[in-house]
Amino acid sequence: MSSKPYNRLASGTGAGPWGLVVTSLFGAAAFLALVSIQCAVSIPFIMRDPQGFLSDPGRSLMALLADGRFQGLALIASMPVATALLVLFAKLRKGYPLRDYLAFRKVTTGQLLGWLAISVVFMALSDGVTWLLGRSVVPPVMVDLYRTPGAAPFLHVAILLVAPVCEEISSRGFLFEGISYSRLGPVWAVVMCSFAWSMLHVQYDAYGIATVFAVGILLGIARLKTGSIYVPIAMHVLHNLAATIEIFWPLRVY
Repeated sequence: MSSKPYNRLASGTGAGPWGLVVTSLFGAAAFLALVSIQCAVSIPFIMRDPQGFLSDPGRSLMALLADGRFQGLALIASMPVATALLVLFAKLRKGYPLRDYLAFRKVTTGQLLGWLAISVVFMALSDGVTWLLGRSVVPPVMVDLYRTPGAAPFLHVAILLVAPVCEEISSRGFLFEGISYSRLGPVWAVVMCSFAWSMLHVQYDAYGIATVFAVGILLGIARLKTGSIYVPIAMHVLHNLAATIEIFWPLRVY
């Protein structure tokens, strides 16, 4: 497994990605699009009991957030659009190939397997620490989502396919490149992208968000060392697959 990061200067590209400010603004625009679409998806669910929503909107929103069908559909509908916007913004940057901007670079089988092995060790250590702290390895909120009748197919597509691909292209693709190329540099790119990514998981408690942040650091290091977005995508899929198995196997949630 190679630890040598990709050298963008050696690729022959004269221009760089968008600057830090523009990168942040584009990221905010994509996030706004994501939230807007999720709000639109929520309308049919709210309209099932409009009186309940009007009388107690807080309770209705909490019930909505615990609805696995809504969460799955909202992610499937919103994430590809938000990611497509960032891909478009990357393409609008003249003189910097999309392949370099979003790190669409091949890696060797050895590199990929090596980082997947690191992921397995990380997950074992993380679950071990969680168990020793007396906490549930499976976040209760995820169990609630999967117990929603008919939610499993939507959640599978969202968690095992849409989220890994879209979140990695957005965070450790577009945002990472913009931050890494700025004065902040690649180390801060790893940290800041991990923080932004963890903030998308506000359904978890503080410990869960901290765990997501730690996973993000690992994915960011893989992105930095390999220079490829494919590796963190594969690692993300593996982490989500393991988490899904942890929900389904012991709890028989179908």
